[in-house]
Amino acid sequence: MDAMLFDVQCIQVWGIHLVVPILLVICIQLLWHHYNLRLADPANKLPLPPGSFGLPLVGESFSFILKANFIRMKRLTLGTVYKTHLLGRPTIRVSGPDNIRKVLMNEHKLVTSHWPKAVQNLLGDGALSMMTSGTSHKNRRRLITKAFTHDALEVYTEDIIAVIREEIYKWCQDKTVKAYPSCHHLTFRLAAEILVGFRFCKEKNDELDFHFHRFVNSFFTLPINLPGFNYRKGVESRNKIHELLDSNIKDRWETDAYSVNTLQVLLDAMKDSGEELDVLGVKEAVVELMFAGYDTVGSALCSVILKLGQNPHVLEKIRDELFVHGILEPSEDVTFAMVGKLPYLNNTVKEVLRTCAPAGGGYRKVLETFELEGYQVPKDWTVIFSIRDTHEHSDTFNKDLTFEPDRWINIEDKSVAHEFIPFGSGPRTCIGRFYAQLVMKLLIIELCRSTEFTLLDKDPVIKILPVFQPKGGLPMEIKKRTVIYQNNNFNAKI
Repeated sequence: MDAMLFDVQCIQVWGIHLVVPILLVICIQLLWHHYNLRLADPANKLPLPPGSFGLPLVGESFSFILKANFIRMKRLTLGTVYKTHLLGRPTIRVSGPDNIRKVLMNEHKLVTSHWPKAVQNLLGDGALSMMTSGTSHKNRRRLITKAFTHDALEVYTEDIIAVIREEIYKWCQDKTVKAYPSCHHLTFRLAAEILVGFRFCKEKNDELDFHFHRFVNSFFTLPINLPGFNYRKGVESRNKIHELLDSNIKDRWETDAYSVNTLQVLLDAMKDSGEELDVLGVKEAVVELMFAGYDTVGSALCSVILKLGQNPHVLEKIRDELFVHGILEPSEDVTFAMVGKLPYLNNTVKEVLRTCAPAGGGYRKVLETFELEGYQVPKDWTVIFSIRDTHEHSDTFNKDLTFEPDRWINIEDKSVAHEFIPFGSGPRTCIGRFYAQLVMKLLIIELCRSTEFTLLDKDPVIKILPVFQPKGGLPMEIKKRTVIYQNNNFNAKI
C-alpha cells in the first residue's frame, strides 16, 4: 500500500514537472503571437495577411535559412501575400507582378530600402543600398552610373575577355573544376580589377578573395557578435577587407591618373566638390559594389554553365550564331558592339536569369500602411519582394521553368517588366545589370569558342541562400576545344 502511494506521489510530482514547462511554453508562444499582432496598424481595418510568426524571438528565421523549400512551400500554401517573422523583424513577403509593381514603384513613398540588421552593419552607411534618403540615394546613384554607361562597358569589354580567357585556360589545365567557386574567383577578379581598378599581388589578392567569400556568407545570419557565429566571422573579414583597401584608396586620392571605374568616379566627385577624403565612406561604397559584382554575378555565371551543360542543344545554337557573325574562332576579336547583335545569346542570358535568378528577393521598410490583395501591410514592418516566386508563377511564361531561350523571341521586355525582375525594378533597379549581362555573354562566348565541358552532376540539389548555388559546387570536366566548326543550317531569324 505504501509502495502504491509512493508511486502515485512520484507520478504527481513528475506530472507537475512536465505540465508546468509545457504550460510555460504555450504561454510564451501565445504572448509572442499577441505581441506581433499588436504591431499591426490599429487605424487600418484590414486584416493582416495569413501566415505564422514562428517561435519567440527567432521567428521562422531558422526554417528560412536551413530549409531549401521553405519559401516555395509558404507560397504554395499561403499565396502571394503572407506574414512571417524573419531575422528579427515582422515581415510581409509578396510576389506576383501587381504586388511587385506596387511595392517597387512606390520607393520613398510607401517603402524605403531596408536590409536585415546583419547586412546593414556589415555594409555600413556608405553603401548605396543602405541609403534611405531619396535625395542622397538619387545623387549617389547618378554618380556611380557613370561607371556603367554604354561607353564604360565598351571600355571594359576587352579587359573582361582577357580575364575570362585567363581563368578558362586555368580550368582547362586543371581538367576537372568546381564551377561555383571557380566562377566566383573569376567575378572577384573582375570586380576588383575592372570595376574598382585594384591591382594586388597574388598573395594579397588571394587574401582579399578569402575574406570576401567569408564576408558575403555572413549576410543572412542573426547579428550575434560572439565567437563561433558566422556574423562574427563576417565582421572580422569586413575589417580585414577595409584594412587591405585603406592604403590603395589613399594612394589613388593623391594621384591624378584617369581611369574608368567606380572608385575613381567617387574620388573625382569628392575632389570636384571640395570635400575631404571620407575613407570609411569610400571603403563601404567600394565593398558594396565589389559584393554586387562578385556574389550575384558569380552565381549567374555558374548558372550559365549549369544550364548549358544540361542543354547542349542551346550551346550548339549559340555556336551557330557565333559562326554566322564570324566570331566563332577564338582568334577572332569580339567587341561590345558585336555582342549586342547576337539575339539568341541575349535570349539565353535572359532565360538563365529567369530560371536561376541569383537573388531570391529584396528588402524594404514600410513608410506608411498600405493595402495588398485586401490585407494591410503595416507601417514599420519589413516587406520582402520575391523574385524567384514571381518568375516561377508568371502567367506570361505559363508557370514554366523549362529552360528554353526561344520563348523570348516574341516577348518584349516591357511587357514583362514586373514578371521578369532578376535585377529588381523601379528607382532601385540594380545599377550594374548591364555589366552583369555583359559578363555572362562574354563567358558564354568564350566557353563556346574555346572549350568542351561536361557536368559531373547534371541535376544538383540547389541552395538558395545567400544566392542561387548548386550543392557540391557543380563539378565539371573541361578541356580545350579543337573542332573546326562549319554549319550552313543556321536560321538567321533566331
